[in-house]
Amino acid sequence: MSSSRVLLQDDQEVAVNRPRVLLGDDHVMFMDGLRSILRTHCEIVGTAEDGEKVVAAAQQLHPEVIILDISMPVLNGIRAARRLQTLGTSSKIVFCTMQSDPVFVTEAFNAGAKAYVLKNAAASEIIVALNEVIQGHTYICRGMRGIVADPPKQGATSPVNR
Repeated sequence: MSSSRVLLQDDQEVAVNRPRVLLGDDHVMFMDGLRSILRTHCEIVGTAEDGEKVVAAAQQLHPEVIILDISMPVLNGIRAARRLQTLGTSSKIVFCTMQSDPVFVTEAFNAGAKAYVLKNAAASEIIVALNEVIQGHTYICRGMRGIVADPPKQGATSPVNR
């Protein structure tokens, strides 16, 4: 994690660890909003508007976490996640998407996801997901818990081949 200095009221400095995060989404306004939500919780090291650019940026920037949409041009998020896994990235992948079909959840976890958050969730939920994956846990947003009880295990079968 990157470390930055924060000045407290009594003039003491303390180091604050913030995860390095790459954002991948083809909607610039959404990325700007996400950046605003996350700015006090992490260091945004880059953004990318398509899956190919996400893969290239991840190789160059080595983020701890990649927050990724599924529906992106050139290379969708699931394919980008698979490519990152093939390349041996150590980045933890958090999907933030509108895709609420359980098939996509299964595919996301098969592609290496550690968390799955719907874009219509409360802003605080992406922070919870980020904290969970940094601590080595998996996370599925509240809106999907009645549909998908637990994160699917990698290698689980699914009818989607993307």
